[in-house]
Amino acid sequence: GLKNFEVKYLVEKRLEEIVNPSSTLEFGACDFVDMIVDQIGGCKSANENLVAIIEKTTSDVSSEDKNDQWSELVLNLKEFFTYWYRLSQILPDSMEKVIIDDIKFDEFLNKTLNLCKECISALEYDDIFLAGDILRYEVVPAIQKIDELIPDIQKVLREKEKQT
Repeated sequence: GLKNFEVKYLVEKRLEEIVNPSSTLEFGACDFVDMIVDQIGGCKSANENLVAIIEKTTSDVSSEDKNDQWSELVLNLKEFFTYWYRLSQILPDSMEKVIIDDIKFDEFLNKTLNLCKECISALEYDDIFLAGDILRYEVVPAIQKIDELIPDIQKVLREKEKQT
């Protein structure tokens, strides 16, 4: 393995390359994809947290801090969709190969987003029970399907990396 002084030398050399204005920092496609693949693994806990927030928000309809719970839920749903849409935009060729329920990933994500819009419409009409049912019985299973596919998504991205 590397000894401490070798690691220190390599770090200092890399820092010089980054800080030196005459050098150019280059990003390799493999490094970028590796970084994304690693980061996607962390989505599992974020998805589980989102499901827990949905379950908490929809199970306690009489809570006094209900507005705060719904606000937190909406923010978390926004982050969920933002993350997955950005990933699809960054790596469209790879994400196009991901299939859920016999449809492409983006189509599945759009379908799930439309369910959330239905939920918001229900809330606008103060139909908290319909909103809760949509979330519990349609959005949560969709999040769980994405969660189950994380290893497959990582595999697709790694295959794409090998081709570059």
